[in-house]
Amino acid sequence: MAGLAVMGFGFDVELLYVARRWKLSIALLPIHMIGREGSSVSVIRHSLQMARDVMRIRFRGWFGKYPRSMP
Repeated sequence: MAGLAVMGFGFDVELLYVARRWKLSIALLPIHMIGREGSSVSVIRHSLQMARDVMRIRFRGWFGKYPRSMP
């Protein structure tokens, strides 16, 4: 999708932001999550990256970086 800027953990937040902005339907689907040993996710580091990504999405929204309607 053109115009998306977040490449990390916040990519889905950005996608949902744009979908909501375009008034698209969003369905909730149940999933079965399986935890795996040896994960490389760092709670502190990745939480900070996610917060940065969410703020980036917010700023991009305020400054009109996302189209108002689907191209």
